[in-house]
Amino acid sequence: MKRSIIFLLCNTTLFAAAPGTTLSHIHVDQFGYPPDAAKVAVIANPMNGYNNSESYFPGSTLQVHRTSDDVQVYSGPITSWNGGSTHGQSGDQAWWFDFSALTIPGEYYIYDPDHDASSFTFEIAQDVYLPVLKQAVRSFFYQRCGHAKSVPYAHSDWADVACHLGPQQDLDCRLVSNTDPSTSQDLSGGWHDAGDFNKYVNYADGTLHYLLLAYEENPAIWGDDYDLPESGNGVPDILDEMKWELEWLLKMQQPDGSSLFKVSVTGYERDAPPSLDTAFRRYAPATASATISACGAFAHAAIVYQASSDAAMQAFGATLETAAIAAWDWLEANPDQIPSDYNSAGFSLTASEDSHDQQFANRVSAAAYLFVLTGDTEYRTFFDTHYQNVHLMQWTYAYPFEDEYQNALLYYSNAPGATASVVTAIENAYSSSLQTHLGNVTNGIDAYRAYLSDGNYTWGSNKTKMGKGSMFANMNVYGLNAANSAAYRNAAAGYIHYIHGVNPNAIVYLSNMNGFAAEYSVNEFYHGWFWDGTDWDNVQTSLYGPAPGFMPGGPNPGYAPSSGYISPPQDQPIQKSWKVWNTGWPEDSWEVTENHIPMQASYIQLLSKFVELPPAPSPSIVSLKVMLQGPFQAGAMSAYLADHDLIPLSQPYHSDPWNYNGSEAVPSIPAGITDWILVELWSTTDRSSCVSQQAAFLQTDGDIVDLDGTTPIDFTVPEDEYYIAVHHRNHGSVTSASPVSLAGSPASYDFSTAQTQSYGSVGMTELSGGFWGLWAGDMDQDHEITTADYVAWYNSNHYAETGYLDGDLNFDGAVDLADYELWRQNAGVGANSFESSND
Repeated sequence: MKRSIIFLLCNTTLFAAAPGTTLSHIHVDQFGYPPDAAKVAVIANPMNGYNNSESYFPGSTLQVHRTSDDVQVYSGPITSWNGGSTHGQSGDQAWWFDFSALTIPGEYYIYDPDHDASSFTFEIAQDVYLPVLKQAVRSFFYQRCGHAKSVPYAHSDWADVACHLGPQQDLDCRLVSNTDPSTSQDLSGGWHDAGDFNKYVNYADGTLHYLLLAYEENPAIWGDDYDLPESGNGVPDILDEMKWELEWLLKMQQPDGSSLFKVSVTGYERDAPPSLDTAFRRYAPATASATISACGAFAHAAIVYQASSDAAMQAFGATLETAAIAAWDWLEANPDQIPSDYNSAGFSLTASEDSHDQQFANRVSAAAYLFVLTGDTEYRTFFDTHYQNVHLMQWTYAYPFEDEYQNALLYYSNAPGATASVVTAIENAYSSSLQTHLGNVTNGIDAYRAYLSDGNYTWGSNKTKMGKGSMFANMNVYGLNAANSAAYRNAAAGYIHYIHGVNPNAIVYLSNMNGFAAEYSVNEFYHGWFWDGTDWDNVQTSLYGPAPGFMPGGPNPGYAPSSGYISPPQDQPIQKSWKVWNTGWPEDSWEVTENHIPMQASYIQLLSKFVELPPAPSPSIVSLKVMLQGPFQAGAMSAYLADHDLIPLSQPYHSDPWNYNGSEAVPSIPAGITDWILVELWSTTDRSSCVSQQAAFLQTDGDIVDLDGTTPIDFTVPEDEYYIAVHHRNHGSVTSASPVSLAGSPASYDFSTAQTQSYGSVGMTELSGGFWGLWAGDMDQDHEITTADYVAWYNSNHYAETGYLDGDLNFDGAVDLADYELWRQNAGVGANSFESSND
């Protein structure tokens, strides 16, 4: 249908849209939308920035087409953003196309009939984001340190043996200021922090808090099927993945309760894949900031793991509680070390130290989690005494880059036994601020519907975007301002859509998601494994490209290389301060495209708010009727094969071209059966969309029945509409003329009443008595009756033999001239008008 794609990005020149051209100027969430969600496409005409020569003025009315058949399913007007003004942050004129009224599940694209141009495709489905969520979570598996990335858990393109277990690495990690073997500790495990292979406690805690909240706030969506080594153990895989990091965090805790600061190379060493990185690794000493971070992470995780139904996870939660209390006790015993000012002595890298304000807010947060965990009033007293000095309370304004601490205040507000006046103060401050933030969204300040102020576009702006989206989601999580719940949900969704392609760069800000429905995702980003020039460099130009699902930093107008000039990202409108590349010094691409585990986790937390699982399918009874031309006589079909025990006891459709591996078998063939039949459900008119299939029996009256020989068949599939396809071993196939709804049970479909019951004009042949049936003679199942079928008849032409024979078209147990006559009269007929669909 769509023959070419014009990305119109990065110094391309505009050329006329050929028929069916896909334009990146029609911005949609490339993954799609839940059925009941607001759905607004942003159409752009670039005025400023790297693509300002690519003019596009959309037609006044746009359409939505279904991809399976190009049928128009919706049409509506576009609305000019801000009266045709140019949006400063993007440099674009913009229009909005609201197609929220379209709620029917399926795959679609937006079409501009005035320009014969279309958007990227997208899906409408209840669980549309679940595959995306799985890949985003799986990125942490690829960040595991000291763990083999083995097939089948790792895709073969990103398989690697365990890293950083060599001499003076993580199993023998030594203090940076004293590398004597006496300082050695086993600090293996955990996640690589970002594009480097280092590990920081002060970044681990925020990452864990986001993931723990993602689990707590929507627990029903988390499955045990993320293809991790722990999958199938009865524990949600997100808990297994976090456990890998928490076990490392426990190793970083010292016997006195304090926590080491980090594990790192001393310079900028790296290699690809990570298993080839042999540089010595050192640990930094214990600090108050790391101990505060570990304390809060241990306490929050202990709440979640102790609530698990798994005994081993409950025990792990108890261990985490002990660690959290030990960390708090160390802080209480060492007030002179709070706050810490670690300067990363002995390392070339910057300290990654929390600011004094961050350390204070993080300790208040730790007190909140400890109080919820233990109910001990010591922690409530500390929280109640100090919470007013957290910025949200000082300034009564919620900042998206401080969401970690704001989340902790809200967490306390939900705790049994929390001080009522404190809860009221927190909720009022947060609600008041979020009403202001909501106004910035509902007033349409951002043409791309995910507003951030100019100053918040810094390194890691994508994380700040996620923080802002989660702030809106929190209003519903905590039941604040319920009257505006829909507005808050729609506002939060805008930030997810931004990451998924509704941005002026028309890119999905996730790596290598082309295999997961994104048509234009990040081909490369700054990462030590997926380094420039390696086999993992770029999806399009290297052997493998990076692993899927990593979110890079995002637009950064403050980017400045160590030398030279690179535009973009330099000298661009704020949201276009972006470039897809992964070089190091002196270009310093890390300032724009580096990943970071807290950033990844913040995306997962927000995305999880919009993930829904479809209801568990229940059996749908389907009453079907079909006739076969060969054995048909006087309104019914012959039971000769069954009466003479010639029908096999197990289904015969295991071989090519059906390749059905079902295990249907019976001890004896029921009475009144003509033959085995194969039934399939398709979501489109193409067999590649088959969602379920089963072998069944065909009664002499045309009813398709279960193995008991009497009851209709049933399919355990989601309640939806499906095309029904019926195949027989030596007759043509047939497909229903239209989808059949399985929403009501039982559903029914009778192919035998008219030719119009089949898809296409020659799907069946007319039999006597007003019946219609499948054409006899397609013995090679290529959907045409040709000389090849004659050859098949000839090769099975054994007059003296009786049996279950493919050349026996009239089902009398023999292959003879009567069967030849059936082939001859049908020769040249397309057994199914949907030949290509059934291939």
